[in-house]
Amino acid sequence: MRAGVRTAFAVGIALSIALGMIYPVYAITSRALGESGRLRGNVQDLTLDGALSMAQGLDEYRAIQCLARLATADHDVVAEATRERLAYRGDYGRVSALTGIPTLLGWDNHQGQWRGNTFPQANTLTYVANGEMRIETRAQAIATLYNSADPSDALGVIERYGITYIFVGLTERRDFSAEGLAKFDLLPPVCEYGNVRVYSADSFKALLAARPN
Repeated sequence: MRAGVRTAFAVGIALSIALGMIYPVYAITSRALGESGRLRGNVQDLTLDGALSMAQGLDEYRAIQCLARLATADHDVVAEATRERLAYRGDYGRVSALTGIPTLLGWDNHQGQWRGNTFPQANTLTYVANGEMRIETRAQAIATLYNSADPSDALGVIERYGITYIFVGLTERRDFSAEGLAKFDLLPPVCEYGNVRVYSADSFKALLAARPN
């Protein structure tokens, strides 16, 4: 009986060690190579700089760097994609994370963990539109900004949240409607790399102000 226990214990220990030895192989592949962008062809050399791995490609990384150079005011706010019930997704919140510019909302589940019962109040805004009282979450506001084909709807979001820059990258083009994004095509981008563009909210306001009533 004791021999059987010893054998089982030895097998268990050996299996644990074997499984533990697998981790370094996959960790190096995933972290050092995958997340660095090397496996996607974004970088040629290994580096301790993880910034490129957060962007969705080299064009997006360059556009984010361009935005970081432009947005130097304390009141700057960048709009980027988000959605409800979001946690630990690198294709969201990457613009704000890489520039330090505030955004409306990164990962709401993560924010909820930190803010506890104060998060619902911070995540919702009550406002009046056309004489009606309305309530929206920050994710709903972002969806309106990008999806609505009516520029007036987007202008309302810009003014309510003090947005100064609008980022349109791979995540935004994937998540939001082409019809809604088309309203930004009339604006001159302040940063443009490939199919990634950054627009100034001031130029959007000027465009609407110039429209005939």
